[in-house]
Amino acid sequence: MTHDVGENSLKKERTSVLLTRILADLSGEKVLLGALMLQLRHRSFGGVFIFLSLLSLLPGVTIFTGPIAIILAIQLMLGFKAPLLPRVLRERSINIISLKAIAEKTIPWIIKIEKLVKPRWLIVTGPAVTKLVGLLVISLAVLVTLPLPFSNFLPAISIFFLAFGLLERDGLLLVIGMFISAIALLIGFLMVYLFIETIMS
Repeated sequence: MTHDVGENSLKKERTSVLLTRILADLSGEKVLLGALMLQLRHRSFGGVFIFLSLLSLLPGVTIFTGPIAIILAIQLMLGFKAPLLPRVLRERSINIISLKAIAEKTIPWIIKIEKLVKPRWLIVTGPAVTKLVGLLVISLAVLVTLPLPFSNFLPAISIFFLAFGLLERDGLLLVIGMFISAIALLIGFLMVYLFIETIMS
């Protein structure tokens, strides 16, 4: 059975509260990805990227969370006001038990980060940096999609920090996200290089 979710109140909520409420409303075995994204659209790209970064920590899910992140990052760079997903991706379903399990581990950390974030270093949150964030997310999402051991963890964490900084207009968090992204990309491309070398040798 696939459970669909209607859009609730658009009232501004902390990300941790919103995610907790969305997950508490879920029942059944699976939920449509499009239904989850619908509840996050009013948080713009930042909220959706946060959720995608958490989903990317689940095994077997990155095969479509990666392409989704790439599509949305391109939209972000093109100046879209809200994220739009193709129907074929909206109709993908996710196991609710697995989703709640990863949420139980990550939401406490989100709550801790929320106590620290605030609008600051606004010069780092302008349109040019937003495009750079989109480019970074595209590169990180490619790594997330690759079927290599542990290749999803650090890129997913990087996307999480970039998304949180984008959502809260926190330039410091964006800088931290960019730093982690650089490390993730360096390690990721090194893993790809070693993998190719192993195959060809």
